[in-house]
Formats: sequence, structure tokens, C-alpha cells
Amino acid sequence: MDATQVVDYGMLALIPPILAIGLAVWTKNIIVSLFVSIIVSTTILNGWNPVIGFTSMIKDYMFVSLEESMNTQALFMMVIIGGLWHCLHNREVPWHLPIWLQRKLIHVQNVNPVFG
Repeated sequence: MDATQVVDYGMLALIPPILAIGLAVWTKNIIVSLFVSIIVSTTILNGWNPVIGFTSMIKDYMFVSLEESMNTQALFMMVIIGGLWHCLHNREVPWHLPIWLQRKLIHVQNVNPVFG
């Protein structure tokens, strides 16, 4: 398809948002629902070819959006906050970390630097 050619998708444009909303309600997992909806929309845009649609999604949309520093910073912050949330959500991690650090510090204090 030529880049200057305008295509009217009509009712096909409603499939990805309806699919995203339906999957989010049914599975109660928003991330998976949005991911499937994006795959379906890029498949529609690329002539119903799922392989080209998936590669186009990664090449033309995901990597291009990471070129901007603001998007990269936001992604980095989401990973950091998600990791901290996981540590706090898992009730054993906050309690075992000080104990592990204490054992390491005691081990370091007991090591003689001359005789190892």
C-alpha cells in the first residue's frame, strides 16, 4: 500500500477498542488485553497478515517510541516502581533483606585482610 493512499477502514476501526474492552472485562488483565488489541489493529493495518502486523508493531511503534528520552525515562521509572512494589508486596522480602545484609556485614568484619 502506498504511503500517500488514504484508506477508509469504517467499521474495522471499532474492532480493536471493542476487543480491548471485552478482553479486559473478561480476563481482568488490562495489559494482555491492550497487547492483543494492538496486535489485532496492526494486523488490520497490514492487510490481515499477522506476521507482518506483529513485526510492524515492534518495528514501527515500540522501538520508535523508545527513541524519545521522555518515553525511555517513563519506562525506566515504571520498572523501578514495579520492582519496589513487588518487593513490598512479597511480605518475606522486606524482612529477609536486613537479615541477609547483617550476615554479610558480620562475615566481612570477621575476615582477616592479611590472612584471608
